[in-house]
Amino acid sequence: AIETKMEKTTPGHYMAKAVVDIALHDLNAKQFGVPLYQLLGGKFHDSVPLIGAIGISDTERMIREAHEFVERGFKTIKMKIGVDPKSDLERVKEVRNAIGAEICFRVDANQACNLTEYLPTFRKMEVCDLEFIEQPLPVWDVDGYQKLCAALDTPILIDEGIYTAHDLTTLIKQDAVDAVNIKILKTGLRGGKRIAAMAESAGLPCLVGSMFETGIGTAASIHFAISTRNVIHASECMFPFLLVEDIIEGEPYSIPPATCAWDVPHGMGVGVELKMEVDETLS
Repeated sequence: AIETKMEKTTPGHYMAKAVVDIALHDLNAKQFGVPLYQLLGGKFHDSVPLIGAIGISDTERMIREAHEFVERGFKTIKMKIGVDPKSDLERVKEVRNAIGAEICFRVDANQACNLTEYLPTFRKMEVCDLEFIEQPLPVWDVDGYQKLCAALDTPILIDEGIYTAHDLTTLIKQDAVDAVNIKILKTGLRGGKRIAAMAESAGLPCLVGSMFETGIGTAASIHFAISTRNVIHASECMFPFLLVEDIIEGEPYSIPPATCAWDVPHGMGVGVELKMEVDETLS
């Protein structure tokens, strides 16, 4: 009922509504005395593998950062691209050579590419055995995504282009998506489940993305990933690593786990609590 009221009175504003959605699910799970993942459908996975993410920089630094992630045990590396076709291709090849063939390797352009310039480059990148090319084109270029999906063996992963199940439906109808990055701070838990179900019906795999959230959002994302059958690729639930200080007691997500994967969360609801000083400030 609350979700319906929000949709009627406040169209759009997905992120604000996602926070309300997460809070309501947390409260509901606590009322039943169960971890959130049980309320969301039960445990489909025993852990949530994490990626190591490297930004755009000079090639030597990018190689160094990728090496550091691999040495710490990360099995998947995500690299940002979108500078220009020539330098992007060179960096991708250099990083792939540095990390070796056994590491999963995906690239993310955040809409920075265009079809005409980059299609030949993406074809050349395929020798690097990429797991995904993520959101390479502007979200409005559905025709371009259709052409990319048809032309490349590398799966096209969509992130910014999907806020609702309707967004995904449009892409599926146009054969313009191969995999889905679900960020629950865009979709909420309920909306994320709808998107995952739509993806599963179309045979599309999913992963869980991140939006620089604190430990609360990270915990909710982990519950979502654990409880969603077709979340089968390494996820991005690691942004509390970058915080000077998290807002939850114990800061359980501030240090990467030795396994480079989050275990099944314990405790009722999302399983985390605000630090007392934060709680007092908000109240």
